[in-house]
Amino acid sequence: EPPTATLQQFSLRRLRLLAGSAQWASMQVNLNYLLSIDPDTLLWAWRRNAGEHPKGRPAGGWEAPHMELRGHFLGHYLSACAMTWASTN
Repeated sequence: EPPTATLQQFSLRRLRLLAGSAQWASMQVNLNYLLSIDPDTLLWAWRRNAGEHPKGRPAGGWEAPHMELRGHFLGHYLSACAMTWASTN
């Protein structure tokens, strides 16, 4: 017999992790990582592309100045910040 229950979307604000749990600890690691990223490094490629003098230093890897994907990480970062905020406030 097929299941009768359906999934329903809910706000992250309605979900709280128990302090001290493994999931809570993982969330803290993620939060600390997001807070450790230097905004000037994150925005370096965007400022350069806008014709401004970039502050700080460029990031490496996919964000390196010679890479075609530079600036791509910003969308992932903003999504992670928004989800972290929603789940902690």
